[in-house]
Amino acid sequence: MTAGNNGTNPPEGDDPFGYLYRSENGAPSAQGQQANSPRRSYNEVRAVGDRRYGQQQRPQPDQSPSPYYAAPETQPGGGQGGSGGPGRRAAGRANQEPARRNGLLIGALAVVGAVILGVGAAFAFSDSDDDKAGADPGASESADAGQDDAPDPDDGPPEEDEERPLPQENGSSLRLENGPVVAGDVEGSRAKDGSYIHGFKEGSAALWQPEIEEDGEYTVFVGYTVPGKDMSLQVSANDASPYSARFSNYAGAEEGDWAKGWTQTFAWVELKKGTNDIRIACGDKAEQCSVAMDRIWLEKGHVKK
Repeated sequence: MTAGNNGTNPPEGDDPFGYLYRSENGAPSAQGQQANSPRRSYNEVRAVGDRRYGQQQRPQPDQSPSPYYAAPETQPGGGQGGSGGPGRRAAGRANQEPARRNGLLIGALAVVGAVILGVGAAFAFSDSDDDKAGADPGASESADAGQDDAPDPDDGPPEEDEERPLPQENGSSLRLENGPVVAGDVEGSRAKDGSYIHGFKEGSAALWQPEIEEDGEYTVFVGYTVPGKDMSLQVSANDASPYSARFSNYAGAEEGDWAKGWTQTFAWVELKKGTNDIRIACGDKAEQCSVAMDRIWLEKGHVKK
């Protein structure tokens, strides 16, 4: 029911707003000619947007819908959405997903490779440190200990563990007194230069001064030759009484054969640490002093050979 009308039919035919289309003289307008058409029920169900007023006509199926009223899905490419729509974003994410997965895979492989390289480098440096240490855990300690045990230059030369060889001398190097001379015409001398001393007579002697490292008993050995006869000379050490040493014909040479009589004899003596005086002299019997000596040396203890 509209204002001013209590009847059942609305003014201006079907359209309750038909009076809005009347001309000034009261005749219906062209737009209001629809009023003469049969009335349709107000309760008739119509599709949304189907009703049109005036001269607007329902678009035919072959007509393209207006882009102003069409849904985005009806536009060309609408299934994919607009430039910023959900459809394009979904497609973009679909296209970007494989690239993203590839990037993540490459990154993971790079991390694993870096870890492997780091572990390998750690082992390499560890082995290098073990090679610079000599592969011996006590090497550095031994080196330090060696530095601590190094001799101090102010302490002098280190003592030798092995005993030095006892002195020995050629007869020609002895100090000769009152008559003996150096010669070398008799063959068989065991001196380095083949020489010897001879010419002992009463009151003559040969002096030897060996230097030793400790006091004790020693044996003086003398190399000599005789002309096929037994001889005898006096041997003394330091202030001790002379000892009569036998210079016998142990080689069994013929009388007068000096070259065949080379042999050796000995005398037991007591010596002191340091320099000692060993004297070999002719006694009061000159006929017992025909001896030629080539060498003299010491042995520790009282020995015979």
